[in-house]
Amino acid sequence: MTLDYVSRCNLGRENIFITLRNNLYIHTQKILYIIEQALSDFAETPFDPIEFPYGFLACFGRKANELKSLSSGTTNKSDLDHAV
Repeated sequence: MTLDYVSRCNLGRENIFITLRNNLYIHTQKILYIIEQALSDFAETPFDPIEFPYGFLACFGRKANELKSLSSGTTNKSDLDHAV
């Protein structure tokens, strides 16, 4: 291997890492935007102390079946009524 070949390989790796980093940044920004929109919509709904924790979790992408399981109380035993 020549030094030129090694330099080109390292430059290729740097480009790959820069591309991955940029893609991760863009993906993170999209996720933050989606969460922000969901929280804004959620903030406009009337406050319901029983449904609040489940609506809040839904803003962060929790699936409906997971929220249903939590709200049923079978997976989360608590000393307090309606506690998450």
